[in-house]
Amino acid sequence: MYTWMRLLWNPNLDVDAVLDEMCSRLYGKAGPIAREMMRLQCELWQDGAWTKQRVKRRGAWGVPENLFPKVWTPEVVKEMTALRDKALAQLTDDPAGRQRFLYWTCTFAAFVKEARALQGKKVE
Repeated sequence: MYTWMRLLWNPNLDVDAVLDEMCSRLYGKAGPIAREMMRLQCELWQDGAWTKQRVKRRGAWGVPENLFPKVWTPEVVKEMTALRDKALAQLTDDPAGRQRFLYWTCTFAAFVKEARALQGKKVE
C-alpha cells in the first residue's frame, strides 16, 4: 500500500522500477520471474479488449465466464504455470522467499482448475 501512496505523492514515480525492486526484495533470485508473471497478469487485466465487460463480484472484479477462455487462453495459462514452476525451482534454497511467493500464488491451483473447466480441455 505504501507504494501506491508514494505514487499519489509523486505522479512521476517509475512504477515499473518500484515493482522490479519489490519483486527482487521479496523473491530474491526468482524476482525477475515473479515480475514477469506480475507483468503478464497486469497486462491482461488492464489492456484486454474485454475490460468494458467486467463484472463486479463480492469484493472483486471478475472475468465473466464467457470471456475467461479469451482472456486466460491455454497459452497464457501454460506460460504462467511455467513461470510459477521456474520461480519455485529457484526458491528451493530461499525458505523466506519461497514462503512469500507461495503466499502470493496461493490461489494459483484454483485458477488453473477454473481455466481447465472453462476452456473445456486440459491446460498444462
